[in-house]
Amino acid sequence: MTQTEEIEQNTFTFSNEENLATECNQCGILGTSNVFNTEIPGFKSITVIAFECEFCGYKRNKVPPAPESDMRSNGCKINLKILDKSDFERDEFIDAADLEIPPTTKFGVYNTVGGFIQRAIEDLEFNQPQRQKEPEFHSAISMVIQKLSKLLELNEPFEIQIEDPTGNSFIENLKYPSEDANLTAESVGGLEIPIN
Repeated sequence: MTQTEEIEQNTFTFSNEENLATECNQCGILGTSNVFNTEIPGFKSITVIAFECEFCGYKRNKVPPAPESDMRSNGCKINLKILDKSDFERDEFIDAADLEIPPTTKFGVYNTVGGFIQRAIEDLEFNQPQRQKEPEFHSAISMVIQKLSKLLELNEPFEIQIEDPTGNSFIENLKYPSEDANLTAESVGGLEIPIN
C-alpha cells in the first residue's frame, strides 16, 4: 500500500460516490466517471470527478470550481521543497483559476505531486506524433518532457510553487497537524492559509 493510499484509508472521508457513463475525450468510447466528495484534512471538502476509459486507457481527475460562497477572500502562494521521493506522494489540489496546463480548463486538478508531473508528461507525449510535422515545436516539447522526467528521477532537489489568486489551492502536509519545514504558504492580502 502506498503512503497516499494509507493516508486516504485512514484520514480522508469519501461520501456520495456515484459512477456515470461518460464519453472519452480521446477516443469517443464510453468510459466511467466516478464522482465523489472527500474531506481533505487541514483544507476543506471537495468534489472529485475521476474518469477512466477502459478502451484507450485515458485517465483524468478534475475538481469542479468551488461555489462563490466557498471562495477565499485572499490568494495564496505555496512552496514545497521536493527533497526525497516521499514528497511525490503528497496530495495536491490546484484551483482552476491559475492553472496553466491546460490554460482553458474550468476545473481544478486533484492528484499527488508526482502524479501531477506524470500527467503533464503524458499529456505532452499524447500529441507528439502529430507535432513531427513541425520539427522545432516537436523538439521544444521533447525537451520539456525530458526536463519533467528528470524531475521524477529526483537526481537533485527542486521546488514547486503555486500562486493562486483564489486561495483555493493546496499541497498536503505529510506531518499534519504538525508543521512541515519543507512546505510553506503565505496569504496574498494578509490571511493565513491553514496548511500547517
